[in-house]
Amino acid sequence: MKFTKNELYFIAALIVFTVVVHFLNLGLFPLFGDEGIRGTVSFEMMKHENYIVPSKFGWYYYRKPPLYNWIMIGFFYLTNSYSEFVLRLPSVIPLFLFGATIWYVAKSKIGSKPALLAAFLFILSGRLLTRDSMLGHIDIFYSWVTFIEFYLIWYFWKRKAYWKLFLFSYLLAAAGVLMKGLPSFIFQGATLFVWSIYLKDFKRLFSVQHIVSFLLFAGIIVGYFYAYAQYNSLETYFNELYFQSSQRTVVEHAWWENVLQLITFPIENFGHLFPSSLLLLFLFKKDTVRNWLKDDFMAFTFLVLAINSIPYWLSPGYYPRYLFMLYPLLFILGADAYFKRKDKWAKLNNWILGFFLVFGVAVALAPLYTFSVDYFTEKPFHIWGVLLMLVIGVGCAFFWFKPKYKLWASLAFVALFRLGFDLYILPYRVDVEQSQYVFRKETSKKLVELTQDAPLYLYKNTPMFEEFGYYIGTEKDQIIQIKGNYKSGNYYLTTDSMLPENQSYDRIYSFELGYEDFVIRLIKVH
Repeated sequence: MKFTKNELYFIAALIVFTVVVHFLNLGLFPLFGDEGIRGTVSFEMMKHENYIVPSKFGWYYYRKPPLYNWIMIGFFYLTNSYSEFVLRLPSVIPLFLFGATIWYVAKSKIGSKPALLAAFLFILSGRLLTRDSMLGHIDIFYSWVTFIEFYLIWYFWKRKAYWKLFLFSYLLAAAGVLMKGLPSFIFQGATLFVWSIYLKDFKRLFSVQHIVSFLLFAGIIVGYFYAYAQYNSLETYFNELYFQSSQRTVVEHAWWENVLQLITFPIENFGHLFPSSLLLLFLFKKDTVRNWLKDDFMAFTFLVLAINSIPYWLSPGYYPRYLFMLYPLLFILGADAYFKRKDKWAKLNNWILGFFLVFGVAVALAPLYTFSVDYFTEKPFHIWGVLLMLVIGVGCAFFWFKPKYKLWASLAFVALFRLGFDLYILPYRVDVEQSQYVFRKETSKKLVELTQDAPLYLYKNTPMFEEFGYYIGTEKDQIIQIKGNYKSGNYYLTTDSMLPENQSYDRIYSFELGYEDFVIRLIKVH
């Protein structure tokens, strides 16, 4: 299953196209989801010049250790920018490094074509394509590190290089703990356990190599928390890390939710991975698992996927992004099955690739609708965007009808969808729909304009989204801190129930927070 020279040219173009559409308009949409938290915590660590103790609004932040923040801070320093584009680079760049790693890990065992297909299926899966690859969340980077951790275990165990096996995998596990806390304990422990059982080498877990490596792992983690303890108590930190890991598990939900989760989990994930998940239909053959268990690489991939999926399958409150380190394992299995069965299962293959053609044609033609929307027709380069979508769509369709390119052209249609999303959906959401995220950014600019260089504080437990802390803080180059008392001459964000009683003040500005009907007042105390 080697690529021809012309196929390589097409694949190279597909890779470039996929990369470009992931960076196009990357910084257009305002901070979303957990981005405000990641950005605010990173910014405050920089301002405090304390890279051990995370904080948010000047108070201790306990929910994540700081390793990902260190990486984000590095990008802030390198670019001298706090833009949304820069904030998202620590997530988007690792996405493509992740894809390259999937290909590199799998190519020698299942072939270069199936390995490349697995990488593309992951990168172009629905959840990543339309949401997480656009955001500066921790999950893609963390999952990439965890994926490498998995396959280092397989690689070095196969070569009986036990010192390297345990040392390198535990170093990555330690990095995982310093990014996200307790889940890395589970991933490392479950993977070592299930693979030692498969190899009938459970005694290896009691070897000096394992014990020393575990002590090094523990030493790194203890070292960080020892440094942290010089500034603050660890009790609340540990409690919060445990709470973060347990709040979405089976013990936190009613029995009927847990039963329903057993049924809906595979269905939900098929949807999250769509349309890539269509090719997973080639997995459904009765002797599939038996054949996997005869090959060490496929057995490892299946067993690690199976055992590490259990906690999420049993957890009704999980988020799909928690499984990003596991989805590539599923796609490795699926890509291998696809290339082995596509000729025998020609009808299914034609149906699936035919769907991609119909999907791609619809995507290429969809921008024609924008001629009926004033917002788009008023754009100076509108016609060029429509023509670009049509030309690329026609090009993909041309190659789709050539058998050797049909699969890769089908994937190109999915990348074309992302291009349309970048050119039309994102700008419309920002400029026309004016979501709460746009409101938070625009309101932050207004607050900066009103307060200029003067200090601005949050009063006591005034509710506030982290996006305000990031936008205002980075623009004013100051931490928006929580204060427990009013001081003359300062600006405060507060609510009606907490306005000063014994001090005079001016009401400068008010806005609805968009959370439980809270109205926030900007005041200046005299």
